[in-house]
Amino acid sequence: MLRNHGVWISAASGNQHVSNTSAGYNWPASDPNIIGVGCYNNITMEPTRQRGIGLDIMSRTLDVDPFTSYCNTVAVATSILIRDVCFQRCQVHDLTICSADFLLFLMQKTAEIVNDPDAPATYLYVLNPQRLYTFLFSKKNDFCALLAEFSTKKETLLSTLPWRSSFFGGPTSAANPEPPVIADSLEAFTSASASRKKKSK
Repeated sequence: MLRNHGVWISAASGNQHVSNTSAGYNWPASDPNIIGVGCYNNITMEPTRQRGIGLDIMSRTLDVDPFTSYCNTVAVATSILIRDVCFQRCQVHDLTICSADFLLFLMQKTAEIVNDPDAPATYLYVLNPQRLYTFLFSKKNDFCALLAEFSTKKETLLSTLPWRSSFFGGPTSAANPEPPVIADSLEAFTSASASRKKKSK
């Protein structure tokens, strides 16, 4: 499994306008071995698009009607930045140390925690660049020390989070828990396409 090798694999939560308490978010973001990323609208100051209690992180957007694929791109770019600090500042090139687990933990640890207006009892992690960058580029060696500690005391540090998201064994989304059946979908598409061609002749 790529996760065991420290590889960051994330997916957008989905773009349907559903409430937190109904469909949740889509596969593959709902897979507990994939980091699920949603959107937080910085204009309306509230989460938007699909989400759920197990969602791992939300990225900020200034788009009035955002797509979660964009927000996932922001999370991926942030993971690359953190990993570069691992390489350049801590001289750690081992992805199993500067792992996807560590990257997400750091994002959640510095995140803003927001309440979901569609589900008052649900809270979500929202990426907070200011807090994250302050920690990454502080003159102190706190970042490298935390990186070293996480490699040996992961469970202890995860217990300091307010709650565990899906990626860390917490609640998972009920939306599309199984991968879609691509073969059947492709067959249906091919049949429909052939039917349209016959009608057009």
